[in-house]
Amino acid sequence: MKPQLPEEDLLLREMTDCLPALYFPENGDDDLIHALARKEFFRVQGLMRLKYDTEEEPGDSDSPFDAVEDEFEQAVYARIRIDPHVIQ
Repeated sequence: MKPQLPEEDLLLREMTDCLPALYFPENGDDDLIHALARKEFFRVQGLMRLKYDTEEEPGDSDSPFDAVEDEFEQAVYARIRIDPHVIQ
């Protein structure tokens, strides 16, 4: 049996611990950077769902991850570095 999902603060910390230290996108396009943050959220959300019992039912419109989504994406944005040697 999987353990219960931790409270918001602990969940956010555990999710951000799954992120790499820095990101170097290939270009500084805002849409690309936003897509990167969304992709990372869904990747880490999947890891948490494997590890914890989220008590989510198929078709639920509310998710326990909704409460940490914005802060998680901000953590991704904070790790993004624009390197002129990488940008095409």
